[in-house]
Amino acid sequence: MNNHKYGGKKELLRTVQFANLRSYLVPPISDTDLGSYIALMRFTVPSSSGSDIGSMATFLDNQLLSASRKGDKFIFAFLSKILVKKTIREHKTRLGATALSYAGPIMLKTDYGKTRLTDIHGYITNNCLGAELTAFGKIFNGRLCLDLNFLAEELSLEKAAIIAEDIQLSLLNLVRENE
Repeated sequence: MNNHKYGGKKELLRTVQFANLRSYLVPPISDTDLGSYIALMRFTVPSSSGSDIGSMATFLDNQLLSASRKGDKFIFAFLSKILVKKTIREHKTRLGATALSYAGPIMLKTDYGKTRLTDIHGYITNNCLGAELTAFGKIFNGRLCLDLNFLAEELSLEKAAIIAEDIQLSLLNLVRENE
């Protein structure tokens, strides 16, 4: 987002990640119960035109790991409501430039009788105060997939496609570097 939307000029970008709280709830929530039991976690990531996805991901991963170890996800769950209200009331900032929800491996079968499950998609809903680009990541059937979402009023389809292609190339290069 920094490179494509801001010409690499932003030094700090806000990003939002979502932490799963299901396993911490009392009484426990069954995996079969539908519902969103997550905490919105907002981080500030240093960025520049030379920042690569690997170093930014490492920084963000360390922030997330540190916050999780300290139990910050519970504080974020409490503060999320306050942060969103403040953002709506002041209407002069966004929650973040990006938002990522990573579900990890989706453990579903591909065959259910005569019905075959070929893919799974999910989208983070958004508005003008939310992140400029959102992504739902998951691994299904041995493939890592990202479902991206953007607001057409803020980003053209052509620009969004370029950003998506850049994300894909960056991830592929990162994988190749670590093979």
